[in-house]
Amino acid sequence: MATRLTKLVIKEFALVDKGAGKGVPITLTKRREPQEIKKMTVDEILAKLPEADRAVMQAALAAAAKKPEPAPEMKADQPPAGVAPGVAKAWPTLSEEVKKHFVDQAKVAAEAEAKARADEVKKADELRAEVQKLRDAEERREFIAKAEKLKAVPGLSTDELATLLHAVSKGRAVPSEIAKKLEASLASVDEVVRKSKLFSESGSLGRGGEGSARSKIEAIAKSILEKDAKLTIEKARVQAAESNPDLYREAQAEQSKARKAHKRAA
Repeated sequence: MATRLTKLVIKEFALVDKGAGKGVPITLTKRREPQEIKKMTVDEILAKLPEADRAVMQAALAAAAKKPEPAPEMKADQPPAGVAPGVAKAWPTLSEEVKKHFVDQAKVAAEAEAKARADEVKKADELRAEVQKLRDAEERREFIAKAEKLKAVPGLSTDELATLLHAVSKGRAVPSEIAKKLEASLASVDEVVRKSKLFSESGSLGRGGEGSARSKIEAIAKSILEKDAKLTIEKARVQAAESNPDLYREAQAEQSKARKAHKRAA
């Protein structure tokens, strides 16, 4: 039964060495089973950010969508873009030295603008990578919870198993070291299953031992199959059972007995 806490006052809740969120409401939750993973879109992530951070992120993403334009080629015989109208009108009469001065100034301004755009794109890429990290971290918590349930997988830690599950679900390459451990783990499981008593009993439950009614029907079915290659083994077994009803009933009785023995052993 759940315990309800009353008259409880939380004076401080900190996950950092120095808090900066005075007055921020905190919701505490506790659950045992992992929830289904919900992938968050960029818009959903932005919606959870404070307004100031959201504005910065949106501006950076908008800047990233624009490709930086190369600086225009400057020619001394033409006034560069952005010069005062009076300078542009008087351009043909200016000396080469004065023209070069204005052209050099325009080049510096164009290069600075191109660099600023490139910096904005770089910053947007870094912010986008941070958003992806947040999304991966949220998803990883879910895969950690799933991996913790798989306690019988040999050779892989919970962290490695979570990494494996995460990579497979995303269609990503599995790290080589984990792939090697997975191969060894599967080989170990295969050997255990093949040698286990449970596997042996399951096999005998379906096929029957030598001299059993089940094995006799199987031999008759194989004989029918040799005479008519167009038949499947399943159809050959049906014909063998129909032509030998007493033997078929005996095989059913054997299987029922084996199933009961199997349940007792379990």
